[in-house]
Amino acid sequence: MKAEKTNKIMLITGITVASTALIATAISVFNTPEAPDPNQLGPRKKLVYMSSKHFSRLPEKEKTIYIKKLGQTSMKEYRNLSQKERTALRKNTIKPKMKMLKKRMNKFFAMNKEDQDKQLDEQIAKWSKMRKRWKNRGAQNKNKKTTTNKSTSKKSSDTKKKPNRNRNAMRQYFTENMDSTTRAQMMEYWKRMKARMQQKKGK
Repeated sequence: MKAEKTNKIMLITGITVASTALIATAISVFNTPEAPDPNQLGPRKKLVYMSSKHFSRLPEKEKTIYIKKLGQTSMKEYRNLSQKERTALRKNTIKPKMKMLKKRMNKFFAMNKEDQDKQLDEQIAKWSKMRKRWKNRGAQNKNKKTTTNKSTSKKSSDTKKKPNRNRNAMRQYFTENMDSTTRAQMMEYWKRMKARMQQKKGK
């Protein structure tokens, strides 16, 4: 009788554990986390979200959708993050960004030369507009009144140095996590871009 009772208890326990696992699985399937619309978040908050644990748990597809909606962000917004947030952001976004880049490079090199040149021209025009905006902002900042005390000068000097450090850190991290094929494609892409820019200047 004791053995029979023990077997019943073990059977009931096993069924309970299995049922709990099935329920947990069902909940996870039907409650797949979704990313919020970055356009509904503030300039800093939309980047902070990418450094969060919630973002890290998202499926790759959801991460990609969020990054695509996010679009271009300024270095000023990135600099407003803490070092811990920047590190987490790079870690959480590197895989989807690499997949997006790989897809973009494969698509570009599958085009004929005419379509490639057209895309390069569009990218050059886009960067030209961005540079003009940055130049205008720089001119506006120059016209603002600034104090001449040493502490302010030192702070200003430190601020000027940070963008390059941040940009170089991002570029290095991105390159280190790039596969050899994509890296070679990127090098050829930038070579073609530079040649196209020189060609347009000569016209």
